[in-house]
Amino acid sequence: MKKTAKVMLIACVLVMIYATVAVAAVPSDSVIIGNKAFAIAYLTDPTHASEIQEALDNADPGSMWYSIDGLTTGWTGIFTGSSATAPEIAAFPEIQYRDAQGSLATYAAGNGDVIPGGGDVAFEVRDIY
Repeated sequence: MKKTAKVMLIACVLVMIYATVAVAAVPSDSVIIGNKAFAIAYLTDPTHASEIQEALDNADPGSMWYSIDGLTTGWTGIFTGSSATAPEIAAFPEIQYRDAQGSLATYAAGNGDVIPGGGDVAFEVRDIY
C-alpha cells in the first residue's frame, strides 16, 4: 500500500511539473481594434473616446475582435460573430493593450507573450534608510 501511494505521489508531482504551461495573451474582457486592445472598462470610459476613435479610424474592419468571460469562448469577430480560428489568431499583429487603469502593455504578434519594456514603465524611488 505504501509503495502504491509513493508511486502515485511521484506521478502527480511529475504531471504538475511537466504539464504546467504558462500562456500570456491579451486578457479576456477586452476588445482588439487593429493593433490596439482595450479592457472593456477602459473602452467604455468616455474620457478615452478620442483614443478609441483613433484606433477605429486606423483599423481594418476585419481586425476587430472581442473576448468576454462568460459570453465568448475565445476571440470573436465583431462584425462576423464567429470565433477566431487558430490561423486568424496567429495573424494578430503586435498589440498595444490598455488595461482598466490605463496602463500599457505590448503583446507579441499572434496573441503572444507580453514584450518586456513594451509598455508603461512606472517605478517609484523610496528611501530605504
